[in-house]
Amino acid sequence: MTSRSLHEVAKPRPLTQCGLEELAVHQITATPSGGILFARKKERGEKDEARRYIVDLLGDVEAFPTLSVLTLPGLDWKFENKLLGRREGNWAGEKRDGPARTEFVCIENDRAIYHAALTKMPGMQPWKNRYCGNPLISVLPGTKFAERAISNPWIDRFYFGNVDDLMRDDDRVFDAAWLDYTGPLSIERLALIQRFYRERVRRVLVVTALRARWNRETSDAITRAGGHSPWFLRGTDAEVLHDMNYQDGPSPMAQIAIKKVPA
Repeated sequence: MTSRSLHEVAKPRPLTQCGLEELAVHQITATPSGGILFARKKERGEKDEARRYIVDLLGDVEAFPTLSVLTLPGLDWKFENKLLGRREGNWAGEKRDGPARTEFVCIENDRAIYHAALTKMPGMQPWKNRYCGNPLISVLPGTKFAERAISNPWIDRFYFGNVDDLMRDDDRVFDAAWLDYTGPLSIERLALIQRFYRERVRRVLVVTALRARWNRETSDAITRAGGHSPWFLRGTDAEVLHDMNYQDGPSPMAQIAIKKVPA
C-alpha cells in the first residue's frame, strides 16, 4: 500500500478562491509574515509610546481641522480608534453617520490579517454600543494595486494590497500618512516614499521601519550617509518633527516624522 500527499492528489486552489477554513489551514502551515509575527506579540510598550506620539500629532484639530490620512491598521486598529477618539469625541457612543473631520484610507497586505481585521474595523462592533450596529458596508471592486476593498461610514477605504503598490499606482492625495512597516527600508523603497511625499502628501509623513536586515546596497548607502536618519532625510526638504529609535521585542525600530516646509 502506498500513500500520497494532498498535493499529489489535487492541485491547491488559489488563495483568492479559498474559504475561511482553507485560509486557516494555509495560515497554520505557511511561514508567518512580519504582520502575523507582530500580531502575536503581547508586550509592546515602546511601540505604544511611538504610536501615542502620532495620535498627539494628528489629533490636534486646530492644526488639522480636517484630515485625510493613509494608514496600515494591522489586526486591531489601535491607532485608528485612538485617533477617532481624539478627533471625533465619543464617536462610538453617539448616533453618528460618520466622522466629521477625519477620513481614513487603509491598506493591509497579509491575507489572514486583512480578513480578520474586517470584523474589527471602527464601526463594526455592535456589541460594544447600540449605534454602530448593522453599518452600511460597501464591497468595492479591485484596483490596479489592490485585489479588493471594503468601505463603511468610518473607514473610507480598506484595501487588500501592498502599500508600496498604492504609493506607486494610485493618485490620491493625503494630508498625512503613516507608513508603519514591519520590515526594513531599501534604496528603492526610500525613493518611492520620497516621491510619494513630494507629490501626494500635503503636510505630514511618518515612517516606521525595521532598523536592521538591510540588503548590502542599502547598508552601504546608510553607512556613507552617516546613519539611518541622515540617509532617510538626504535630499528631503522637510522639518523633522520626531526622530526616535526603539525596541519592539527583539526588533530595533526607527520612526521619523517629517512636515513640509511652507514655500
